[in-house]
Amino acid sequence: MKQKRLSAAEYDAEFDRLSRAIVEAPFEELDAARVALADFLATRECETSFFLVRADERRLQTASTVLDEAATQCSSARFLAALEFARLRFPSVPLDGALEASRAAFARSQLEPLRSGQSATDAYAEQLSRAESGSALAQWQAALRLWFGLGTKRDCKGARLWAEKAVAQGFAPAAFFAELDE
Repeated sequence: MKQKRLSAAEYDAEFDRLSRAIVEAPFEELDAARVALADFLATRECETSFFLVRADERRLQTASTVLDEAATQCSSARFLAALEFARLRFPSVPLDGALEASRAAFARSQLEPLRSGQSATDAYAEQLSRAESGSALAQWQAALRLWFGLGTKRDCKGARLWAEKAVAQGFAPAAFFAELDE
């Protein structure tokens, strides 16, 4: 069943309620309260993206305590861009873990699913073959697999090379590799 979209005021009220629950929770209930906030952020990915863009530093600081967990489930480019924007606005708020988790979730969402019985290594070999033939999409996907070590050894330099080839062909999503730290 599809959830009703929350207005900004409704979202903020629920965020504040869940944040207070963490602060007020007895020690033995602290993990459950943190999970509740992380689940809220993750299951409301679209609204959370807008929240990250408009949040003040205090709310962003509170969200950062569970964003690493929530970001593993948030695979949209919008969410990733909102996290990047929030990091630029408030560099003192620790968002690096959430950014890495969101980048990985986004990368996984961009890859073709494995066929039944296909290994990640075989999938990488297929994509590499298509990438070498000049497919910008395959170059992008090879870059993702190399960056995250999916079916191959992690190779950040190799990932950047494939991403640059994809960008040179006009495949804009691959441009985000230019900003990533190894």
